[in-house]
Amino acid sequence: MVEEGLQLPIDIIHTIFDQLCDEKKSLAACSLVCKAWEPASRSRLFCSIKTEEWKSSFLALERFFTAVPHLTSYISQLSLVGLTVFELTDSSIEFVYGSTLDVSLLARILTKLPALRRLYLIDLAYEGILVPFPLAPRPSLDLLVFQNVPPLSHTNSTLPELLGVIALFSYIGRLTFIGDNAEVEHDADGLAVDDYEIPGQVDIRGLELKHISGKVLAAVTHAICKSSPLEFNRRLETFTVCIHDTYECVDIIGNFLRSFRHSIKHVDFDPMVLYIRSDAEYDAWDKLHLSECSNLASLTLSLELPSIALRAYDAIERCFGAYKLILSQPLPSALEQVTLRFKPNPFISSLQWVDMDHVLCRIPSLKSVVIDFRNPIRTPMRMGDGPTGVGAFAPLVAAPGLRAKGILGFRMDISDVYAPLYNMPL
Repeated sequence: MVEEGLQLPIDIIHTIFDQLCDEKKSLAACSLVCKAWEPASRSRLFCSIKTEEWKSSFLALERFFTAVPHLTSYISQLSLVGLTVFELTDSSIEFVYGSTLDVSLLARILTKLPALRRLYLIDLAYEGILVPFPLAPRPSLDLLVFQNVPPLSHTNSTLPELLGVIALFSYIGRLTFIGDNAEVEHDADGLAVDDYEIPGQVDIRGLELKHISGKVLAAVTHAICKSSPLEFNRRLETFTVCIHDTYECVDIIGNFLRSFRHSIKHVDFDPMVLYIRSDAEYDAWDKLHLSECSNLASLTLSLELPSIALRAYDAIERCFGAYKLILSQPLPSALEQVTLRFKPNPFISSLQWVDMDHVLCRIPSLKSVVIDFRNPIRTPMRMGDGPTGVGAFAPLVAAPGLRAKGILGFRMDISDVYAPLYNMPL
């Protein structure tokens, strides 16, 4: 008589396999042990697929998914990476997109991935607009990322096709545009923002715009507004933006926030333009219309100084002044938390923290002020760590306002450990 082997509880199996997420060979071997181990191992082995077109075409990827339908149900993240090319001209080196993704091909790929939750489209131009769309019902995503958005111009703009990609989905938890290689829009002056729209209604809950040009910013925000025509049915809750162009972007952002003033709850703002321009037009910040965002509960202001800033102190001081101006404006009564995000910087202790304390204390609805001070090294940070540690905020701690109210706290490192003020050694 053969004694039946003991079977590990499934929760223990999942715990073990969680430790093997980076060990592809081990997971592949585990999937062959027994039927009970197969789903747990394959869900980690095939959860994320990345295809670079210079290695394998996107059409070949579709054929692969067609051939292995028993594996596609495990795929929750897909990354499609295009071929990047740099062309040498007489005067400069120009970035061009060497790969074009057909929207109809992407639609066919999506029909084969029922568990897909995150989609990354990197270094791609786009072609083909589908009307009507072949996906019924349309799938939903937690995250859709366009990285290195093509420039907006008369000759090579594929922004309409890109907006067609967005319309493939009925719901997007967070929509992200990153323009790392976005070129200056030399020939886009004649284009009308009204020409761009998402060809279908999409429920977008979060929008993140980083380093894209002002013209792309205007076109994208206008298209999103048009995709949600009924003001009181708009559901966008989170808006993250890094301004990298001109002060005209402030007006664009303000109009966008006004369009979603009944739904916006969280705003994360990083005016990178202040790092590289010395003509700080502080009057521009009056156009943000934050006071009209009736449900705004959280406002994050970033001072993460990039390495490109040549005069670091002047740049961070301009940002700090702009933030004091923003926080001095009328703000909605729903605002409960303000977060100031920093990276370690020797100039932080020289900022006018007493003035900031006064400004923040004038916000009657405020219940929490968080100094998000990320330490790139996982070591404890104490108040006495000097000008690049938490000690840089000693003037703020010594100020009577926030400390007396007991609403000042620090988030100290990349592990997101939150430390209230009363736990901080002074």
